[in-house]
Amino acid sequence: MIDTRAMDPAGVARDGDLFAVPGVRGAAVASGVKPSGDLDLALVVFDEPMTAAGVFTRSATAAPPVRLARAQLREAPSARAVMINSGNANALTGARGMQDARTMRDAAQAASGGPALVLSTGVIGVPLPIERVTAGIERAAAALDASGPGVARAMLTTDTCEKRALARCAAGDAEHVIGGLAKGSGMIHPNMATMLALIATDAPLTPAAARAVLAHAVDRSFHEITVDGDTSTNDAVLLLARTPHADRPPLEGGAIEALQRAVTDVARSLALQVVADGEGATRLMQIHVDGAADRAEALAVASAIGRSPLVKTALAGGDPN
Repeated sequence: MIDTRAMDPAGVARDGDLFAVPGVRGAAVASGVKPSGDLDLALVVFDEPMTAAGVFTRSATAAPPVRLARAQLREAPSARAVMINSGNANALTGARGMQDARTMRDAAQAASGGPALVLSTGVIGVPLPIERVTAGIERAAAALDASGPGVARAMLTTDTCEKRALARCAAGDAEHVIGGLAKGSGMIHPNMATMLALIATDAPLTPAAARAVLAHAVDRSFHEITVDGDTSTNDAVLLLARTPHADRPPLEGGAIEALQRAVTDVARSLALQVVADGEGATRLMQIHVDGAADRAEALAVASAIGRSPLVKTALAGGDPN
């Protein structure tokens, strides 16, 4: 396994994650979706409704959980819970798939007492055993813990390791915590693919600020990685932040910029871990472009190199010829 610790952005820890953020609890269960009997359902609940933002796959065949989450966040950018199932992507499952996504969403909302978002990952084209999933949500809700036991593992499919990152930053008059979890190892391409990530912070953000912070972070992390050049149906990155109120004003100006740097560092660390765990990967390459006229030109150069099968085979074989 490739050790990416030396390549992580400064200040990002690999021994902490989402559950270092105050007010977050989680639990994981084996609901019976995975034939192996491994953990396959995670429920994350916050102590209050959070400002929520998301970036999702650009695939024209986006799975029902993605379409549902997009619609929810457009209507009301708030969530108190996130439910993730693995082993079954609930993708290319037609009208039943959308109904199953809504059923999972409703069960997670009932369990958490607030709005919920659902994410799925795994096998495509197979309907979910929805009764097992809803029963699993109830069991997970009864086992919520501040350490989130098993949540990082329950997200995994073909991954060989859990992916976690933690950063702290001084923003405004306080120090804030940013923690994240991710899964992903195959079908990785710019604009994400077959990956899920959940990042949270105790910093108060407006919906517009949360969207801007997340878009900046994803553009500089998950949108800049490639393994096999294939895209998928379920990619999602969520950011949840404290909801501002009269006694907790939202971050502004330089404070938002400081938080944005920390969120980007967490996203970059998770993205590096995803690439390092690429199916069959033995090497990780980072491409640095100097002398470009602007960011767009640098990205075009880096993307052409990173997508090249010749470059990838030379890297894998350890031989430029």
